[in-house]
Amino acid sequence: MIKSTVPSGPAQNLNSTVLSSEEAVITWDAPDVADQNGIITGYVINVTLAGTGQTFQMTSSTNDLYLTNLQPFTTYTCRVAAMTNVGVGPYSIAISFLTEESGMKLSLPQTWTYFTSFAIYREYQLTNIVILIAPSSPPQNVSGSPVSSTSVRLSWDAPPLASRNGIITEYRVNVTEVDTGRVSILTSFTTSFVAQSLHPYYTYLFTVSAHTVATGPYSTSVMIRTPEDSK
Repeated sequence: MIKSTVPSGPAQNLNSTVLSSEEAVITWDAPDVADQNGIITGYVINVTLAGTGQTFQMTSSTNDLYLTNLQPFTTYTCRVAAMTNVGVGPYSIAISFLTEESGMKLSLPQTWTYFTSFAIYREYQLTNIVILIAPSSPPQNVSGSPVSSTSVRLSWDAPPLASRNGIITEYRVNVTEVDTGRVSILTSFTTSFVAQSLHPYYTYLFTVSAHTVATGPYSTSVMIRTPEDSK
């Protein structure tokens, strides 16, 4: 009778499928038969949050693993090792995947596959309708100063990385004339902006929001008064 030892080869052909902003499925094949060194009893999966080094370790009795509660628009790396009743073998080469921008899914008829922690069980009739979710924090450190009697230069920092929930495509600048209550919403594609065609010696409130697939909360307002006209 041949005595079992730990596998001498790693799991092979790792693959990832991103399902949403918080879900993904990892699949793999067993090590080569010559490297199994016994009956494969399960797998150990290390999932690492890129950029932080934080690693979560999970096990599976089959060749797939459903991951949930992931962070939106975040890169993860995964490595898989096979194990026998003696111990765990070497880990595979890492694969990486990027979760989607933040969103939530509703269900209407269309084919979708349901995953459990260890296996694909059955198919349901669903469709994915994405409700877009904006950045959860506003731009930071908004400041400004008059350039002339009719223009003001503004600058700010992007929201913290963890609360962007995707790629920021533009910023919305809300300009309110305190004297009249008139509101204008302008667009900037960078973290600075010059508001023009203002009135001399008017008081304005400026707030800024970030936009990915939807618009996030506005920042704390900054009050700036334009100077008198030099004429």
